Amino acid sequence: MDTKSGQINYLDISIIRLMTSAFNKSVRATILVLLVLGCKQECPDSNNDDEGLNALFEPVLSHYSQKEDSLKYKAALFLMENIEGKSYYDIGPRDKWEEILNFSDSLTHTDLDIDSYSKKMDSVFNESILWPKRVMDEESITSRELIENIDLASKVWPKPWNEHLTFEEFCRLILPYRSTDEPYDISYRYNYLLENRTLIETLDMGDSLIKVAKEIMSYPSDFRYYRNLSADQSPKDIEIGKMADCKDFSNLISSKGRALGLPVVVDWAIWPNARGRHFWNTLLYNKDSILFAEKDHFWGEPGRYRLRRKVAKIYRFGWGEANQQNPISEIRHKSIDWLHDPRYEDVTAQYIQTIDISLKLDSYKSFDKKEAYLCVFNSRRWVPVAVAKTDTEKNIFFPNVGKGNVHVISVLLKGKLTPISNAFSIDECGVVSFHQPNKSDLERITLSRKTKLKKKVVDFGVEMIGSRIEFASNFNFSDSKTAFTIHDTILTPTTIKTDLRRAFRHARIISAKGKALQLAEIKFYSGQDEIKASLVYQNDSDKNNMKNIMDNDLVSYFRLQSDDENAANVLEFDFGEPMEVTELMIAPRSDVNYIQDGHLYELLYWDKEWKSISQKLAKSKEIVFEKVPANAVLWLRNLSSGIEEELFSYEKDEQVFWNSTDY
Repeated sequence: MDTKSGQINYLDISIIRLMTSAFNKSVRATILVLLVLGCKQECPDSNNDDEGLNALFEPVLSHYSQKEDSLKYKAALFLMENIEGKSYYDIGPRDKWEEILNFSDSLTHTDLDIDSYSKKMDSVFNESILWPKRVMDEESITSRELIENIDLASKVWPKPWNEHLTFEEFCRLILPYRSTDEPYDISYRYNYLLENRTLIETLDMGDSLIKVAKEIMSYPSDFRYYRNLSADQSPKDIEIGKMADCKDFSNLISSKGRALGLPVVVDWAIWPNARGRHFWNTLLYNKDSILFAEKDHFWGEPGRYRLRRKVAKIYRFGWGEANQQNPISEIRHKSIDWLHDPRYEDVTAQYIQTIDISLKLDSYKSFDKKEAYLCVFNSRRWVPVAVAKTDTEKNIFFPNVGKGNVHVISVLLKGKLTPISNAFSIDECGVVSFHQPNKSDLERITLSRKTKLKKKVVDFGVEMIGSRIEFASNFNFSDSKTAFTIHDTILTPTTIKTDLRRAFRHARIISAKGKALQLAEIKFYSGQDEIKASLVYQNDSDKNNMKNIMDNDLVSYFRLQSDDENAANVLEFDFGEPMEVTELMIAPRSDVNYIQDGHLYELLYWDKEWKSISQKLAKSKEIVFEKVPANAVLWLRNLSSGIEEELFSYEKDEQVFWNSTDY
């Protein structure tokens, strides 16, 4: 810097990178400032990347140097230090992408249920060719956008609801121009702040802050939970198309939070013993304490939350080097790269009570790896959720692990993530138990499901209690006859015999008062022949969805609920002519993870790898397997259909699932 004019002539990024790599963040910012102040001329050895950053940040630093705004100047240094490697995917061609967004928006104004909406959107995506292109931030963002972003962030800090944030926390939580990997949009930040000027004037650190957090974190009724693209959407595109999965929506909410100066972050977890992962938003009180978390998955108090699903680890997206504890892997692998990404911070202990586990990896004789991975069973494979260093005695330590899950330890062998341990579980008391299959103690076991029977599925069946089936010759049911009343919970497709002894043209099923009708399928039979029945539609809005109960698909369903909470709900059918119904089949709404007659199943057990016991064709609602090792972790697969499968053990003649949720 020319000390007389106060102008920055050149910023030597290569020197900054070299000098700061050996220092922690508290020292780094100081060195950056000193280097910038001392730079006077161009370094002849700087590479093209450095020249690009020079060109990008020189006007930004010059802008704030002239104004003698030290905090904004330091904010610019923070962005400069952390922009390297950050990128997003630009979805194109843009005109085709906008057509899809507008089509999605048009569907949200109809009465389509999520299944029908998804089928239409799947068709549109299958017919469209989109090319998500990776774009590096440092090649796309402009100096003007960086200045605008810094100015807008500074307008909302400090405020009563965020004055507890330090400058470093401001840089990590309010300053960033994006949350995770979505396309940035500085104009969205400006427009959302402009729309909420009145709110900014009245917001405080009390109840109003929680109220605002709840409002912006609630999934809008006109949005559809849907994703058919690997790339993240920009906030503006989400609001145009109104289609967003949990990650897209979390990015949108985080953008809104930053615009208002709310420390709203994106947290996420990989579900153990289930499928997929989940992203959600959290409002922070400070860097170590949660003030409010997404209401759909968490109840109770921070640090002792009761979760809808069990978790092993929870991570937070952030800027800067939040991830200080994880070792840097010398071998890169796509399944573990994120565990070495400095953006991810382990925040499990902020949510739930955890335990620290220490294990000795003496089961792998030639083990010489410097790091190993804690894995959970997810989407029918072992998935890493934590990494730790190993010592010379083959000991490994994982801090802050959630309870109630089953795990294995994996390492990288020849470029492949490979399990090396027997399965072990952590019970609710924090006790670690290894499940060594006992091949000298073989059992005969009877299985009824491939996943745990969850409360919500039971509730679907319970809601059927009190429903009755009536038949009539007249369309107004003036001569109706009750054939059957449901007195017990129905959880699987159930055949009901009738004793009508005469022919009727019309049928209807009536729920108990105040209960909804939730049916997956209904069929009528005369002897061995199925009767072709037609649904009588109450209104056009039900027409598409009602077809789900006669589409031969046990997963799709129709739910009928009157606006009058005390009224009964009625579904009517017309046979076209009088028919003598001898029996009918009713299938309630369900997860369809029960044993299905005629489906092929395979039972496997874990012994440092999955080993098959046998394959069997189901002939009833239960299936029996012989010669099953005691104390084994088991996996029942439906080879005919379905993708939801969970690990379990067999104890006291029952399946005990290591399940991620009771909901």
